Amino acid sequence: MGCGGGHESRSYDSRTGTYINRSVNPYLQKRYHEYTMDIRPSSICRQLFAIREQLAGELIDDLRELPRKDNELSKARALYDEDRPSFDESRLGDADGSRASPFRAATYELALQLCTAFAVESILTNVDDRELERTWRAHKEGFFCHNVWSRGDSTRRSVTDAFISDLVLATRPSADGERLESPADAVLIRRCGIAAEWADALERVPDEHLAWNGWVLEKSLA
Repeated sequence: MGCGGGHESRSYDSRTGTYINRSVNPYLQKRYHEYTMDIRPSSICRQLFAIREQLAGELIDDLRELPRKDNELSKARALYDEDRPSFDESRLGDADGSRASPFRAATYELALQLCTAFAVESILTNVDDRELERTWRAHKEGFFCHNVWSRGDSTRRSVTDAFISDLVLATRPSADGERLESPADAVLIRRCGIAAEWADALERVPDEHLAWNGWVLEKSLA
């Protein structure tokens, strides 16, 4: 299948250090580069499957590690203002030396955000927790809109970190009345369980691809 297309060429002005915008200059004619390319659906599908498997593998590793990180980082950031990034920059490369996906840290931050939101919603569905509900109401909108990736910058807290910080400080008497506890404990425990469930589901991605390939082969031979 053939496809033609083009785009405007942008010249660089060495004197000003900026690009020349021909679209606003009536004396300059627009320039286009013509090109032709072949679109092979089967090749595109194979590339999509390969990318999907890579992302699934990275998320599996990151979600499996979440239980360890919760106790070490979440409460420390909230209680002691230790703003360490939730994603270790050393993990941008895998142990076998292969290159990680370009936005692996951002993908992990988004997964953490969704895990947290799902954990809170599942708790509130079964338990009447006024402190958790009040804190969640103040942060919920931020969990379901576009958020700029914090990039591990301690001055740019993610919506997840901001929510956990407020939740840790929302203490309440325990059931026996002998101590103060935070609703963050239940959220972090539930979040770890959800992360494990999602990791288990992602383990099935390669099998899904094999099933699709088998279906395509069956149809081609029919």
